[in-house]
Amino acid sequence: MMRCAGCGQNLDRSDFSKNQRREKGEGEARCRVCVQECIRDGGVGTARRNFATRFTYGSLDYPWAQGTFRYVQTGRYTGGERTGQPCVIKWFKESAANLDSSYYDKEEQVADEAIRLVDRFNEANIIGKYIRVNRPETWTFGDHEGSGRAGHYFSVEPFIDDFCKFNSNTGWVNETGTDWVAVMQALSHFSYAYSSGSRLLCDLQGGLYRDGAILTDPVVMSNQKGKFGPTDLGPDGMSTFFAQHKCTPYCRRHWPVPQFEYVFYTTTARTTMEGRGGFGGSRYVDDDDDDGYFNYPY
Repeated sequence: MMRCAGCGQNLDRSDFSKNQRREKGEGEARCRVCVQECIRDGGVGTARRNFATRFTYGSLDYPWAQGTFRYVQTGRYTGGERTGQPCVIKWFKESAANLDSSYYDKEEQVADEAIRLVDRFNEANIIGKYIRVNRPETWTFGDHEGSGRAGHYFSVEPFIDDFCKFNSNTGWVNETGTDWVAVMQALSHFSYAYSSGSRLLCDLQGGLYRDGAILTDPVVMSNQKGKFGPTDLGPDGMSTFFAQHKCTPYCRRHWPVPQFEYVFYTTTARTTMEGRGGFGGSRYVDDDDDDGYFNYPY
């Protein structure tokens, strides 16, 4: 028998490839199933990338889902390491945004910062499981799309099953009482502590898998409002979040909180945003339901 480093099970030696048995050994080797899962997910690491060169998707005239400002359509990778796996594409409803790559550049910037913070959380090994973050890529529609979409931008990322929202950027917490909700609250608190109060990773949502969780569309708030886009509510947002925060068993006593915890925003499961330029209005929230469960992030 050998213990798999991926799933932690004690398995027969025949469940491991010869290379894993010889080069790694018990406690470090991964079973055949875990190796295949690693390959399908684009390798080990916090960032869960597309690793694709082509994909197909459904009609853009009939989106699979939509939010206040973006449409979502499902698809499937047809080229690259993820060939055959499902994906989603997202694009803004206003054509002006789809012609301006800065909207998508900001999305990638937020994802990269979230990946950095989650990577440090994983290294701290607070929960004994691994959290990953979908890293979207910006692509452009080709001439064959029609309807004047050629040259417009959109984002692509791997699909996530069994989607659930854990907290919001105004301090709302999913009240299902699952252990993963407590973990995500600790991840948010950790991000503030690790960054010495300059960052807060929140609005955490994604899917749960056998050996961890995968997040998508997180919010990063900073001490400079708007630095990470319209969902970055700045110091007032961080104050509002912590005014609602209750430490979980995964939080550490020495982790700091803001000196003043005032409520500046209405606490809601929805994502609160401000000042999105061309989208008009000074403040808005998305139109997801309040129960914390969704088909997919918008």
